[in-house]
Amino acid sequence: DLINENIDGESLLSNLDDCLEQVFKTTSIEGRAQLKHILTEYQTRWSNYNIKQKQLKQMIHNVKIDRMEIDETLNEINDWITEHRFKLDELTNNLSLRDENRKRLYQLKCFSNDINVKQTLLNTLKEKILDNDRFDLIQQVLQEFQEELRVKTNELEEFVRTQILIEDSKQSIMEKLKFFMDRLSLCTKTDCDLDTLQSRLSKIEEYKIELEDLEKDFNQSYEQYQSIIEYNLNSTVKLNYQQNFEQMHLVIDNGKQTIERAILELKHLCDIWYQYEKHNKTFVSWLNQTENQLTAFIATNGDDDECTIDYLNQLSETIA
Repeated sequence: DLINENIDGESLLSNLDDCLEQVFKTTSIEGRAQLKHILTEYQTRWSNYNIKQKQLKQMIHNVKIDRMEIDETLNEINDWITEHRFKLDELTNNLSLRDENRKRLYQLKCFSNDINVKQTLLNTLKEKILDNDRFDLIQQVLQEFQEELRVKTNELEEFVRTQILIEDSKQSIMEKLKFFMDRLSLCTKTDCDLDTLQSRLSKIEEYKIELEDLEKDFNQSYEQYQSIIEYNLNSTVKLNYQQNFEQMHLVIDNGKQTIERAILELKHLCDIWYQYEKHNKTFVSWLNQTENQLTAFIATNGDDDECTIDYLNQLSETIA
């Protein structure tokens, strides 16, 4: 909406400043600093474009003035040549060997020399006309410049939109990663019962799925980054973007590794709990059975101490 065929670079900069002021209010401090840096470069480039545009217009004006002056001079020279050719013809017709005619002959030669000088000047002016008759070419260059300015402006607007999306995506990813890490630290505590361990294991597996989705978002943001580096960005901005994405990728990888370790640890603890409960049930069953047998034996042979001692010794060996 900001661009049309009649708008110049200076007006376009003013409109873009109003538009980008709203963008600066909605992006991060780091994003704003990068945007301001890039915009400063493009504002400098547009200022150079405006200077070039004014210079081209001044050249067109000068060519028009020169053309008018040359046409006026050519008319004067043509009139002078016509007049002196007439005089030359008159002198030629009246030429004689008399002194008077000799004098006229001398004048004729002078006129002829003057004509040759004027003819040389005329030829020079004609060459100058050919050299300066570039009005159509200048108009074409000016139109190409305006088209280049329009294309560059569209590219800058697309770059700004893409950068805002990347900044928003980066901020969202970092917030989600922080949330995952905070929740993960709670879920990896092992001083709890089996049900709590299973619940935490289930929750961590859910976090793993969410982190995989987050990694997809990160990859999409990186693809957007790959598209914007095709623009003419300076090396500092490119390096800053690359370092940010490498840092984010490292954080995501660390998060994935932490979750994998937590899952393995919790699964191991759950297996230990399973084995404990399995053996505990067996032991409780055996203990109940032994207690019943001991109660029945005492009820039957309680008065026979020797027999009772033998039975208890056997039971002790069994327990051992």
